[in-house]
Amino acid sequence: MNIKALLPCLIALVLVLPGCVRQQPSADPLSHSGAVIAVGKGGGFSGTVREYRLLDSGEVFVKEPGAEGFQFVKRENRKKTKNWFHQLEEIGFRQLDYDHPGNVYQYILLKKGNSENKVMWSGGDKNLPSGVADFYTELMGEWIGDKKK
Repeated sequence: MNIKALLPCLIALVLVLPGCVRQQPSADPLSHSGAVIAVGKGGGFSGTVREYRLLDSGEVFVKEPGAEGFQFVKRENRKKTKNWFHQLEEIGFRQLDYDHPGNVYQYILLKKGNSENKVMWSGGDKNLPSGVADFYTELMGEWIGDKKK
């Protein structure tokens, strides 16, 4: 068999194979030293919480109610990941001081280095700082299709 005849097949295999391999996480979402965005919701009668964590590496993890720890969901592309961190900077998230949970609540947490800020609110909160609910809805919708605010 001629090597030149196999070359196009080998090139195609090299290009297609990485897409078939399941992406595995490279970091632990709780001990990650880089920037982290967490979005979650909880409360109600059961008091359960579901939280998604986006690492600056693009890895997304979820902690489902009753689960022991976080599970890897997917890897977002770099452009999308950088854009989400940038959106929080644009709304001045690190300077926001808002902690008004109700029986059922939502939250966003931004961690960068030793700095951490968390904004928590209940559904329908009319005093929530501008951009926070939209950002929450965008991320939750991206990962679980939850378009509720």
